[in-house]
Amino acid sequence: MLLLVNGYRPTSSSQDPEKALQAINDKGLEHPRSKNLIYGADGFNYWPQENFIATFEQRLATERTFFADGHHSVRTSNHRSLLQFMSGASLYPKPCLGTHSCSTTKIANQQEVRTYNLLATKSNKEGFNQRYQAGKQAGRNLLQELSRNGNDPQNDTLYVVSHSMGHAYLMGMARVLKGKIQLGAYYAFAPENPKGKTMPANYWTSVYQYGTQLYGPQRHAPCQQDGVAPQWRMSGLSAEQQIGFPKELRARLGYFSAHYIGYYTWVFDIPKGKPGYIGLP
Repeated sequence: MLLLVNGYRPTSSSQDPEKALQAINDKGLEHPRSKNLIYGADGFNYWPQENFIATFEQRLATERTFFADGHHSVRTSNHRSLLQFMSGASLYPKPCLGTHSCSTTKIANQQEVRTYNLLATKSNKEGFNQRYQAGKQAGRNLLQELSRNGNDPQNDTLYVVSHSMGHAYLMGMARVLKGKIQLGAYYAFAPENPKGKTMPANYWTSVYQYGTQLYGPQRHAPCQQDGVAPQWRMSGLSAEQQIGFPKELRARLGYFSAHYIGYYTWVFDIPKGKPGYIGLP
């Protein structure tokens, strides 16, 4: 079985990530938080169907696909408020077109600051825990769904894909699901606040995190970073389990773009036998 756990749902249907998130600021509104239900279809049109869901289903040979809604307010993120989020986005430099000149950025009163310091990297532990606890209820609802008609979930194997806020939510779900169903691989795309709680990697046959890299020899330039969810490696993972966004895909990198799930189709190009490969062993 396949479970996809979405993250924040903007109040805009625009497929342009920057326009969609700008609409949040313009309207000043957010969707209500998740109801912790389990769905049999992507009713929120969050995931790219043809180039994403269908490929996962084919690669993992899954028989059923479920969806869980990890959406919560921006208040639960490292940004801590809509105003702070949009203010930070407005100051952040656009991706450099040629040689990088983005190590520093001028802000109010022409003050020059280190660009990396503009990223929301201070962990919002309280917000992460709010999503984690909500995920536990979703986990109980999934077990109820899987137990229909006398089915024993322990006979099933579950593969999971999460994006952004969906990571914290999935961790709560996994806490409930552990020992009650076989857990296969977990694929975390651009997890929001990846250091919010240590990832119990031993729950899964394999775990991979995909996104930009904030530090280390392979880190991305400041202008290429995911500003929506800055990508520290998840606590509990090794360096080999963090798969960096290909730097040659420059048009897909940057504050908003590097976070957009529709730009992650490159993961299907990872060959079998290499870290991050998506498919059965």
